[in-house]
Amino acid sequence: MTRKGNSASRNGEKMKKIFMMSLSAVLLLAGCSSGTAAGTQEPEQEPENTEETEVIELEADPQETELETMDVSRMPSGGEYYGNSSWTSYSDMFVKGYEPSIALFNDGTFYLTENLLSGMGSYTGTFEMDDAYGLVCKVKSVSFKGYKGDTVKEIRLSRVGAYQLQLETDLCGSSAGNLFSWVPSAAGAGSYISKDDNFEEVYKPAVVFNNDGTFAMKENFYEGMGRYSGAYAFDGNQWICRVQAANYNRTDTDFIVFSKFGDQDVIYLHTDLCASRKGTEFVKTDSVDVTTPGMDGSAPGAPMGYEAGPVTNDEYKAGTVFIVANASSNRIKVRSGPGLSAPDTGDRMYNGQRVAVYEETVKDGYTWYRIGVDRWMAGNGKSFGVKYD
Repeated sequence: MTRKGNSASRNGEKMKKIFMMSLSAVLLLAGCSSGTAAGTQEPEQEPENTEETEVIELEADPQETELETMDVSRMPSGGEYYGNSSWTSYSDMFVKGYEPSIALFNDGTFYLTENLLSGMGSYTGTFEMDDAYGLVCKVKSVSFKGYKGDTVKEIRLSRVGAYQLQLETDLCGSSAGNLFSWVPSAAGAGSYISKDDNFEEVYKPAVVFNNDGTFAMKENFYEGMGRYSGAYAFDGNQWICRVQAANYNRTDTDFIVFSKFGDQDVIYLHTDLCASRKGTEFVKTDSVDVTTPGMDGSAPGAPMGYEAGPVTNDEYKAGTVFIVANASSNRIKVRSGPGLSAPDTGDRMYNGQRVAVYEETVKDGYTWYRIGVDRWMAGNGKSFGVKYD
């Protein structure tokens, strides 16, 4: 009995020690937490870290502002849902090459090619997305009269699949229920030069369709050279080019359209320009220079007009807009002045566009390039900006 009693006593003391040790450990941990909270006031390291975090955020925000982020929430696999994309009808009633199609652009404009059964026509205007990811197209101009659908003011399409849109409006050759399938723009990439032998090689009109959905076209104005640039959408037969910049004094050309029939090495212009008129043939080539040379052919002529301002004796440096391949966007905003507080003009610069830079200044963490009258774009020198020749 004595041994059992001593054993129970020893066990009780052991349990008491364990309890006291556990309680001490809990109190010690609580004390460390309290000490950490109180200790943060002594070295004042946390405020310094907070300031560093704020600086980083301020540097990141402007980059997202100027290198305009794409909306990837409505992308089918392989391309933007509504940005610089083309969707083509595959109804059996249309002859190949004459299928209706709709081109959608990042700036909210559309170009719909329609089969009139005895020819082709087009609708142009602006569009918005509805709550179900469908499209509401507001028609601003129609290229034909006297055909069914020539008075349509609104065209609706619904999304019925990742790669399909369904027409909900009766037009002419196209009726409600017709399906349109997405076509990757990269399929239309290539370089073409005019077959017009009235011009020397360096002065021949030429066009380049880039893999990133941008285009550039060199045009002959007889007294000089001009240049169009912007975005294009390829529908399998046509290149619908949305003009976003031109380096001459004026242009009323919003869209330039090329098409092919049969021979894929030759395309035909469907838009009247200057030297290049509707029906002009352009032949495919390995590469082509779409810069605008001076009339002596020795150096690029000073850009004029929309992209670079009126004719001027101001000194400038010629360069090319660049955006690295892994950037979050393929376009840079153009503002009316240097700095993030300057109004957005609504125009965008794309990778590969040629520019004349009249001056530079540093503001809000960016280098700002004046590329025209009240036209400034930003660059960070690493992922986007201007590379000089």
